[in-house]
Amino acid sequence: TANGRYEQQLVIHANKAADVAADFKTQVGDVFDKFRGSDATLVAGAKICSKFNSVVVGNHDISNTVEDDSTMHMCAELLRKEGQHGFAFPDKVGASTVVVYHNEVEKLLLIIVPYCYTQAQFEDSLREAYGVAKKTEDDVAKILVLHTNYNLGYELTDTTNNLDKEDAEMLLEQF
Repeated sequence: TANGRYEQQLVIHANKAADVAADFKTQVGDVFDKFRGSDATLVAGAKICSKFNSVVVGNHDISNTVEDDSTMHMCAELLRKEGQHGFAFPDKVGASTVVVYHNEVEKLLLIIVPYCYTQAQFEDSLREAYGVAKKTEDDVAKILVLHTNYNLGYELTDTTNNLDKEDAEMLLEQF
C-alpha cells in the first residue's frame, strides 16, 4: 500500500540520519506519524530512537489530549529500562517545557523545546530558553532545538506551536 511504502521510506531515512557519525545526536520530532501505532511501529521507532542521545517529541508523536499515552511514551519507557535517556516530552500540567544540556568542558549549551500542548505553554518555554541562554557565558556555543511551525500566515489553533517572526528575532539574540 502507499502508506506501507511511506513508512518504509521513513524508516530508511531515519536510520540513515541515525547512523551519521557524531558525538551527540538529537532527533527533532515526529518519529511516528500518529500518536498510537502498532507493535511493529513501536519496535522500529525504539530502534531508531536508541541511536540518538536525545529525542524531541513532536506533535505527531503524542496526542493533544494530555491523558492519552502514546507509542512514543511506550518507546521512551522501553529505552529507559535499557539505560537510554533524553526524551523531551511536553509538560502535562501546562508549565513551560525546556530541557537543558550544558557541557562546560566543550563550552556547549543545548536547549530543547519539544512540541507543547498549548501555544501559551510554547511561548513560556521560549521565554525560559531565552532566559537560560542569557545567563550563560558568552563564550559558550548556544543551540536551540525546537519542534515548531514558523510564522504561519493562516488562522492558528491553540495547539499549533507557531514561532512568530518577532520571537524568532528575539531568540536569535542568544542562539
